[in-house]
Amino acid sequence: MLQVSLTQLFFRHAAKANQNRAQHTDRYAAPCTCPYRAPALLVQLEDISEKVRWEEQLLQTEKVSGMAELAATVAHELGNPLGIMSSTLQYMRTHLHDDQFHEEITLILDQIDRMDELLCTLADMTGPVAPRVTYERVDRLFTQILTFITQEATRCQVQIKTDFAVELPCCLVDARQLKQVFLNLCKNALEAMPTGGTLMVRIQPTIGHEQIVIEVTDTGVGIPAQDLDRIWKPFYSTKADGRGLGLSVCRRVLEQQGGHIHVANPNAGGTTFRLTLPAARTES
Repeated sequence: MLQVSLTQLFFRHAAKANQNRAQHTDRYAAPCTCPYRAPALLVQLEDISEKVRWEEQLLQTEKVSGMAELAATVAHELGNPLGIMSSTLQYMRTHLHDDQFHEEITLILDQIDRMDELLCTLADMTGPVAPRVTYERVDRLFTQILTFITQEATRCQVQIKTDFAVELPCCLVDARQLKQVFLNLCKNALEAMPTGGTLMVRIQPTIGHEQIVIEVTDTGVGIPAQDLDRIWKPFYSTKADGRGLGLSVCRRVLEQQGGHIHVANPNAGGTTFRLTLPAARTES
């Protein structure tokens, strides 16, 4: 980005002391209306791209800081009442006779668990959180997410296809955080195919089984080329009602667990997200 500055200059021509004296010229920057001075323009071009980029990063940092403080407050203020509600309902279920209202209480407890899961995800956004890692098969984790979104995919007329390697090594990951990443990518894919399409999930090891590669591909509208780098910024979204937090959280979660995430628009259309995770060498 270039900044253009225009400065008006004046050149003063001194009056002749006599006909044998040569004229001389000196330049100065003060405006003047003297009839012996001729106006001119000095054009200055300055590359301010770096300055603009740093200002944008500072603004994003301030937004994230404010959001983190709000998220921490909400997670704390709602977490305690949910805990009390859950323990009270469990006590009621234990002491009710003849399984009265047992099914209804179980349903409420399930919803409380979902809200607690959401609060944990919200709390993760307040800053770096050490993952609670365990040895997991990522294909099994992804299968749970695909089962969860099956009804929504059917409603959107989206066909789900999978290509999972038969024998995959385990990864040392935080299962809850990783499932949140998978769910985010799948929901984005469904939203990109409002008139139907195909969601393809491939999970394969690299040569030597040192890494696990996960590809999530949809046949939707795709992401504009100019937005491919910006979608990772917090609060940036290509959707009218989007909050712009999902993909930034996905990238942070993957990087915390030693992985990476990239995006591309295939030649055939749609979008492909490619995730890589290190395979665990030994399981203990």
